[in-house]
Amino acid sequence: RGRITNVRQTQQDYWSFFLQDTWRIGDWVTIKPGLRYEQQELVGNLKSFTWDSNWAPRIGLTWDPSRNGRSKVFANWGRYFAKIPNDLAARALSADAGVTRADFFEADLTRPVPEGVLAAGATTHFVTAGLQASEFDPDSKSTYTDEWLVGGEYEVIPDFTLGVHWQSRRFGR
Repeated sequence: RGRITNVRQTQQDYWSFFLQDTWRIGDWVTIKPGLRYEQQELVGNLKSFTWDSNWAPRIGLTWDPSRNGRSKVFANWGRYFAKIPNDLAARALSADAGVTRADFFEADLTRPVPEGVLAAGATTHFVTAGLQASEFDPDSKSTYTDEWLVGGEYEVIPDFTLGVHWQSRRFGR
């Protein structure tokens, strides 16, 4: 086994923007809604593929039950899209050309067995793989994680706060 080529020019283009606002109800409730958009394109030396329409909403709520700035209860939810590794462009969108089988008459590997000649019970002696780019489902979507963060904190004495946090992540697609 071996590679026919070992250099694959690839490129990754990533584009995103994020909008967020802060709404306050008095001095004791804060709401932060947000929305993020992400788009990623992987470019290999044979083809490219773009994952777009990645809309990721976010929302956060903070409440001060004591109304004196020494305590808070909070909850946040957000969706986060995973970036796809550039290795996919090198392996699936490029010619990742390799030899999976090459038969020779001797251990010095100087005399290849010609195709069609019966040797070692086979007539096919040179087999390649990865000469074309992989096919992608045009409806492919990016993987995402939905994350919850809930907790509370209380300032017992100045500069000393006790708190508890709970975090949950669930993977989609």
